[in-house]
Amino acid sequence: MNAESVSLEIHETLARINSAMPSLRPAEQRVAQFILANPRLAVEMSVTEIARAVDTSETSVIRLAKALGFAGFRGLKLAVATEIPANYVNVYQDLKPGESMETVATVFFSCVLRAFTDTASLMDFDSLRKAVELVDRGGKVVCVGSGASGYVALDAQQKLLRVNVQAWAFTDPHEQLASAARLGAGDTVIAISHSGYTSDVIEAVKVAKERGAAAVAIVGDPASELAKASDVVLVAASHEVPLKSGTVVSRLTQLAVVDTIALGIASRHQEEIVAQFRTMQTVLNRSRSKNRARPNRR
Repeated sequence: MNAESVSLEIHETLARINSAMPSLRPAEQRVAQFILANPRLAVEMSVTEIARAVDTSETSVIRLAKALGFAGFRGLKLAVATEIPANYVNVYQDLKPGESMETVATVFFSCVLRAFTDTASLMDFDSLRKAVELVDRGGKVVCVGSGASGYVALDAQQKLLRVNVQAWAFTDPHEQLASAARLGAGDTVIAISHSGYTSDVIEAVKVAKERGAAAVAIVGDPASELAKASDVVLVAASHEVPLKSGTVVSRLTQLAVVDTIALGIASRHQEEIVAQFRTMQTVLNRSRSKNRARPNRR
């Protein structure tokens, strides 16, 4: 199966708007939030109408379009208009109090699905290949993250160990700095942060790079400080979704990016990895059989 055979419902422009949010000026953020919450309405409005709706200047509306890579607001509107199907589900609006469980579940899973398709649409495959090469080059790999992203760092350690990568994970700021200071040329730090502005993680990356290591960032904002400090940037898209579950969705897309790196490494050493998995499964099955046969003692 090749990449061209995979069909996804992509909303690349909306994903880019959402990912760029932390790096925008406050006035531009209001314009972006309005477009995300009202895409059907926004594509029918003029620059002046959008500016009035969010109490900002026409210049801010145009500046947002240019920040996203468009020549002007008309280009942004056309791009958004092509991404709104008849059955469009708006995942950028908050749930109202007392919503039914059917609505809560539908909106949440729509958020998750949108985040995964957005992550696929924003994936730079050259960067992904470079990340796989850096992690798989035989040096030490240190995974760092804080909060919810810290759990992703711990998962990354486990996934990489399974594909024969020497990996360690640290969520404590002091341990992150200490581990980064022990890295050198040929080593890699994987830094995970939804915002891309977690100061402890950024500091660990800077220390690692000073020591000659490479840095791979998994972030929600490709223009963030962490992204700028890293050698390779992989975007894990998310949304500020209802009930403050943004950290839940970002964690899922971060895990998906980690799994993709691990799968990329496994595909480079397929025979070796498959043989290793079979051996591991045999050992685990033997251990389970012994445990089942052992009588319970009180």
